[in-house]
Amino acid sequence: MKICIGSNIVDGPWGGGNLFLKNLKNYLIENNIEVVFNLDDKDIDLILFTDPRSTFGSTSSIKKSQIKNYLKKNKNTVVVQRINECDERKGTDFINKFYLDASDCADHVIFVSEWLRSIYTEIGMPTKKTSVIMSGAD
Repeated sequence: MKICIGSNIVDGPWGGGNLFLKNLKNYLIENNIEVVFNLDDKDIDLILFTDPRSTFGSTSSIKKSQIKNYLKKNKNTVVVQRINECDERKGTDFINKFYLDASDCADHVIFVSEWLRSIYTEIGMPTKKTSVIMSGAD
C-alpha cells in the first residue's frame, strides 16, 4: 500500500496538525506502508489531504486541482481530507467555505472534534461523508 501525505512535515514545533502527521508517518512506515509527499507516483492508494491552502505558512504539498487531475488517471485512489480549522476559532469569514469547497475532491472527511464537524455539516457537508477522530498522545 502507498499513501500520499499531502503536507510537508516540519521539524520542530509547528502545531498539532504537524505532530499528527509526524506520528502518522512513523506509524505507517513501521507497518510497512510506503509514504510519499507528492503525487508523482502512479500507484498511490490513498491521498491524505490535510491543508488546501497554498499560502505563506501552509505546509501543503498538493493542491485540490492536482488531486482532481490525479484522480482522472487513477480512479481507484481514495482521498481522505482532515479538517482541523474553522472561522469560529480564527475569527475569520472565509475558512469554512474554502475548506468545504476543497472537500468536493474527498471521498471522506475526518474532523478532530464533533463540534468542528457540526460547523461543516450545518453549512452543507453531507454527514455520512464524515467521521470524527480526535487527536491523541503519541
